[in-house]
Amino acid sequence: MKSLLELNKPQTINRVISDLTKLRQTREDQQYAIDQNIAFFEATRSLPKYLYWLITKYPKIDPRRILELADFNLSNGLWQQTLLHQLMNLEKNPFDVIRPLRSEIVQTLQYISKEATEPMVIINIGCGGMEIERQVTAKITTPLQQSIIFIGIDNSPVAGAIARKNLKNTSGSFKILDDLTTKTISSIREDSTLKAINFFFYEGDAIQAINHLSRESIDINIIFHSKFHHHLTDENKNKLDITLQLTARHVIEFDDYRGLYLPILSLLTGWNKPVLLNGAVLSSVRDYKIKDLKKRHNNQKWQIKIFPMKGYIRTFSQQTQKKEV
Repeated sequence: MKSLLELNKPQTINRVISDLTKLRQTREDQQYAIDQNIAFFEATRSLPKYLYWLITKYPKIDPRRILELADFNLSNGLWQQTLLHQLMNLEKNPFDVIRPLRSEIVQTLQYISKEATEPMVIINIGCGGMEIERQVTAKITTPLQQSIIFIGIDNSPVAGAIARKNLKNTSGSFKILDDLTTKTISSIREDSTLKAINFFFYEGDAIQAINHLSRESIDINIIFHSKFHHHLTDENKNKLDITLQLTARHVIEFDDYRGLYLPILSLLTGWNKPVLLNGAVLSSVRDYKIKDLKKRHNNQKWQIKIFPMKGYIRTFSQQTQKKEV
């Protein structure tokens, strides 16, 4: 049997629909989301069918009930593995879709390094293959005063192996963490063998890990997340914002805003990759519209920058005051 990563597009669609159909028989609580995913993958069999689905069905999807294929954890997590690989390749492509986030992290690192007195800790929530970290290190052209400790958190059991392979040609070290606590981070900071760049990966629930760290006394320089916020309910988004403000000196959020640009651009980058297309298009249903972004955050100490056709950046810093959007 072929690996799922080796399946062509028709084979992938057939296998996905088969997995979803079997799941539907046991998960009554998820039948709306399952049916929407089956309809999506049926539509991707041809461009006319997909465009018809995009015009007639996509606008009616309930963002409160929808899930993406990767959320179902089917085929022993291999659809998640497929998505992680394809997302990482997308982040490397000429469209440079993560440029706003990469630039924000590099600028923040260069700013805080001027006054840093110990190794700087940067945590990525939902890190996947840690491609963002790889690109950030490549863009740091002048030596910083302190070592950088990147810590990626992801609940996917395959993300660590993907990250290790992705980072093997960098100058940094890589290590899998068994736990993530104040003691763990303090020990890493005090390690005399630290390189200028250091990568660590922790497999686990990112929200739980950050909640635990927020209750302890530790100085985390930056926490960032990419295409993560839209997965949460509004209540959990607010809780996460508050937790991150208490945990890190600088917080950076990168996500898409809702608009036709994402479904249309996804045709260019993912038409022959239906799992990737599914993640992009169905996640966009849960994205905020620009007007809602501005309205929601007018009274918080967050700055928002909109990048046409690429998404938005929200930042929080303990050293800055609110700027009106």
